[in-house]
Amino acid sequence: MIRDDVTITYRPHTSDLIEMRVKWLNDPAVNQHLGSSPTNQAKQKIWFEQYEQDESKHFFTILADSQPIGVVGLMKSDLTRKTAEAFVMIGEAEYRGRGLGVAAIEYIKQYATGIGLTSLYLGVHQENQAAIHAYQSAGFAFNPAKDDAEWLAMNWHSKTSSQLFQDVSR
Repeated sequence: MIRDDVTITYRPHTSDLIEMRVKWLNDPAVNQHLGSSPTNQAKQKIWFEQYEQDESKHFFTILADSQPIGVVGLMKSDLTRKTAEAFVMIGEAEYRGRGLGVAAIEYIKQYATGIGLTSLYLGVHQENQAAIHAYQSAGFAFNPAKDDAEWLAMNWHSKTSSQLFQDVSR
């Protein structure tokens, strides 16, 4: 769980983190669950240039005591359909398994709700039990209709006003 001696904050994801992204994305413990190829600084520079032009992406750097330890965010944000794809990546090994993924997903759910989104979805590698547990702890549920051989689909829906009324009236 989250230790009291660590202060967790979030800030917009910026290009000064290219070196950290390369480190994290090339870490076999991280990469095995992403389904991505190894990367380098040149590829990440191009990625950041494209990211900064893509209004459907909202990424935040996760900081522990002001040090970058990972990324949480939304992709494919669709304000018309009120949906987006969510993700979290804890890049620094010593911060995994401490509840920070759950906290980061809670943060991105609040952010999503704040910009008018009501539904988030994601894919998680079947073998990534820590991430599955984190997403379930943050209120995501399985969507078996979207599963495939390697990836499990999960969804989260914010409570509508009618659901909130039902909850309060019970």
